[in-house]
Amino acid sequence: MKRRIDVDDVARFAWLSNPVLNRVKQWVVYERMTANLRADDYEIQLVMSHLNGGGVRVLTSSGTKNYGAAWSPDGQTLAFISNRAYGSQVWLLPGEGGEARRLTRFRHGMSSIAWSPDGRTLYGLVPVSEGGEVEVFPEGLSDSDAKESLDKDDKHWAEGPKRYRRLYYKGDGAGLSKGFWQQLVAVDTATGSHRQLTHGNYSVHSPAVSPDGRYVAFISNRRDDPDIDWWVSDLYRVPACGGELERLNDEVAAELIAYSPDGQLIAVLGHGEELYQYWSAAHLHLFVVPCAGGKAKLLTGDFPDTLGDTNLTDMRGGAREQPPVWSNDGKSIYVLSTREGRCEVVSFSAPTNSFPVSTNLVQAEQAGSVQVEEEGAAAIEESRQLGQAMVVIGGDRDIYGFDTDGKNRFVFSYATLTHPGKIAAVDIAEPTHAAVNRFRSRSFRPTSQPMLEEPVPFYPAQEIRLDDNNDDFMLGLDLVEPQAFWYDSQDGWKVQGWVMKPAGCGAGKKAPVLLEIHGGPQLNYGYAMFHEMQWFAAKGFAVVYVNPRGGMSYGQEFVNAVRHHYGQGDAADVLNGLGAALSQFDFLDPDKVAVTGGSYGGFMTNWLVGHTDRFFAAVSQRSISNWVSFYGCSDVGVLFVESQLGVKNLEDVGKLWEMSPLAYANYVKTPLLLLHSENDLRCPMEQAEQFYTAIRRNGGEVELLRIPNASHGLSRAGKPKLRIARLQAIFDFINDRL
Repeated sequence: MKRRIDVDDVARFAWLSNPVLNRVKQWVVYERMTANLRADDYEIQLVMSHLNGGGVRVLTSSGTKNYGAAWSPDGQTLAFISNRAYGSQVWLLPGEGGEARRLTRFRHGMSSIAWSPDGRTLYGLVPVSEGGEVEVFPEGLSDSDAKESLDKDDKHWAEGPKRYRRLYYKGDGAGLSKGFWQQLVAVDTATGSHRQLTHGNYSVHSPAVSPDGRYVAFISNRRDDPDIDWWVSDLYRVPACGGELERLNDEVAAELIAYSPDGQLIAVLGHGEELYQYWSAAHLHLFVVPCAGGKAKLLTGDFPDTLGDTNLTDMRGGAREQPPVWSNDGKSIYVLSTREGRCEVVSFSAPTNSFPVSTNLVQAEQAGSVQVEEEGAAAIEESRQLGQAMVVIGGDRDIYGFDTDGKNRFVFSYATLTHPGKIAAVDIAEPTHAAVNRFRSRSFRPTSQPMLEEPVPFYPAQEIRLDDNNDDFMLGLDLVEPQAFWYDSQDGWKVQGWVMKPAGCGAGKKAPVLLEIHGGPQLNYGYAMFHEMQWFAAKGFAVVYVNPRGGMSYGQEFVNAVRHHYGQGDAADVLNGLGAALSQFDFLDPDKVAVTGGSYGGFMTNWLVGHTDRFFAAVSQRSISNWVSFYGCSDVGVLFVESQLGVKNLEDVGKLWEMSPLAYANYVKTPLLLLHSENDLRCPMEQAEQFYTAIRRNGGEVELLRIPNASHGLSRAGKPKLRIARLQAIFDFINDRL
């Protein structure tokens, strides 16, 4: 007999991510994260399966964090990061089985590893102190002595004074800066000896090795004043044997990179000139840069959607950003892209002499030159000939990672509205029906025009499941399938949302409503499962959640609309979404509506209760109440306020105050719980304290719940017991006021 999901079931799920394909042996390795309530922490282990299914086996059991897997070029060895000894070190595991061998002994660990083509060297990032060199543990030092030494360093640092000269000197989840910079380091895979390739007070990220092994490309902000040019990260390379750095391009604010198979081009996910128009609301684009440096070519000029996965969920652990991936023939580059809550794998044609670089999708469609074939392979070849974009793996789901054999076989991780994540394999050349092929192209949609309101099936249809996680447990759960709905809002814009009918709500019955508001704001709800919402539905609440303007996956105009206009059209979209849901779904009780949200959603919750008495209760999480103090206290205060609210260097405090919920605290009549993590550096604790103090001094009904040992990411990555306590507190506060 099925049961309803419970609050502590969050610790019974396995979260799968970061699949990596061995192109030689056809094995797939992925990460499986689980929560350990006894230890009040998470464990990550590596699991392997064959690309054709079957043969599932757990590769690691020592240590609690095993991740970042990378296959050697010959497919014989798996390199990965593990905390089983001496902190986070690189370990090598024979592909056919056997014991793992520790390769490194860096005092501050290593991350982001990549092999040289000959398999003799591993490149990665190592934290190095300001003005220092890479530190290693002495030979013969025991693991316990190494841990004691690190603990002594941490204690000395925590208890000592700290002096800063940089504008951004703290980071949520990481704390105050310890003065380390990520440097590129090469490690000999036979001996473990190393050489440091980059130096200086600049961090390096996203290393990529050239196919000939001569260079390592990377991304770094080495501008004269990186605090002022915070948004900019340029593309560099350094000789693999060491030497002078070369800046390859400074036009693109680069984020992720990949070399082409022939080594002539580097694919770059990043931002071009549009960054300076839209800033943090800018769509992510795909470029190519010559390997020796030169002008970047934009491949997504006419592509209407952002790249990357912008969907939110509380059911994912450790999933890293997906870099671009090339096909073996160099004709295609594969990336993730999110549209209307679906994150899919999209293929872009790489530049050749036979077609222009820009995708020109809209013009091609208008000219009638896009002919959708019934055969998947023919359709993909069509897209290559036209130089346009095509969705190769799609449907109503959230794909959040993938790898490929460089031909047609793909392995990928994806979630659905009622499943936290699966690992599967498909052949993108598989024949597909014409009814599915019409979903493959992406065209521009004006914000006032209808969206795609019909269900989109998974395609290719013949996928092979590679994991066996969660299914048995979830078969016993009575989960709620969220229902998508669409509505007209301010300015005639179309907006999307979802409604969850509570478990056990029979015909003719009405249920109390919980309105959820997402954070970001440049993120979005989508086709991914939320434990939080499933539990609220299991407890008898109907859940309504919408994507107001300012969220991703609905076009550049839509996501940019909130900038400089907080609390205006976005607030109207939220309230109009509630109204639309109440009119479309008769099981919603219009007289019993509560509201909650976190981060930007916390700002919006604070804003709404200061402008309407519509809700019988509200819970504001990790919120913003005062933009003036946020500017100087948040770890991203300066760049966020200046890009989002349009006020530079506090030159217009009056404008910031007008957009601050604190300015309207005297109007708050709704019973309010302010739930805030004490270690939150993104939206600091003082934001909740100010709002609480103002409302309480005015005699309002308000409570402040401080969560210790937690940061801004509590709902997604906080300690398991604190995540459970958070959900219970939200429910209790609202339910007690029904």
